Amino acid sequence: MKVQDIINAIEAVVPVSSACEWDNPGLLCGCADDTVSAVLTALDVDEAVIREAIAVGANLILTHHPIMFRGIKKITDDTPDGRAIRLLIQNNINLYAAHTNLDSLQNNCDVYLFNVLGATDIKIIDKTSENAGLGRIGTLKKPLLPAELASAVKKALNCEHVRLAVGSTDKISTIAACSGDGTDYIAAALQMGAEAFITGDCKYHSVKDAVFCGMTVIDAGHFHTETYYKTILKQIITGKFSNLKVYCSESEKDVFAIV
Repeated sequence: MKVQDIINAIEAVVPVSSACEWDNPGLLCGCADDTVSAVLTALDVDEAVIREAIAVGANLILTHHPIMFRGIKKITDDTPDGRAIRLLIQNNINLYAAHTNLDSLQNNCDVYLFNVLGATDIKIIDKTSENAGLGRIGTLKKPLLPAELASAVKKALNCEHVRLAVGSTDKISTIAACSGDGTDYIAAALQMGAEAFITGDCKYHSVKDAVFCGMTVIDAGHFHTETYYKTILKQIITGKFSNLKVYCSESEKDVFAIV
């Protein structure tokens, strides 16, 4: 099969048209007519991920985050992106990214988290279509204290730690989440009745305002709230091409460490 066949399978589920206008999803490096040997899925692409693709014989990498997100003025070994792009080209590896269009997927990372936490009646916070959009809100089957919810999130996302800002000491029934950097959806979640908000990359003043309004905020980090996307990408591809070898990256880790 060709790279274009993989692209068609992905975009049948998460069309590029559902991405935010500022985004840069799609085929970022390579040739749509190349024959695919195997696929590696990852959250990001860097030198370690590319070498992992080489090791497993994959000539197509599918990522969530686009490498060419902002303007690139040079491709040299002096920058991480430049080094990665040169390595892709040198090894004839194609790169495709599904970013905010994948965030908008009906069963996205937020829904995965809610399913693990036992949340029901899940609704979209910011709809991009009838069944897609960014952020989710739902109801816990068993209400939890803030610290209990933080522990449950930590376990569900396999985090070494989470940051917890307690808005109320009461038990929490209604939770909201937006994987990655979802701080901008705190206000909308509050209006929809959320008592807790789970995301990554939390901004200090946004969290302070949320706590003032009685909302608990849990920052589980950008990496851990979105790393499941590489599994979702694998599921999309293997559901269409059962004989294709598809690997999830095992070399990736959070850029932050606990010290």
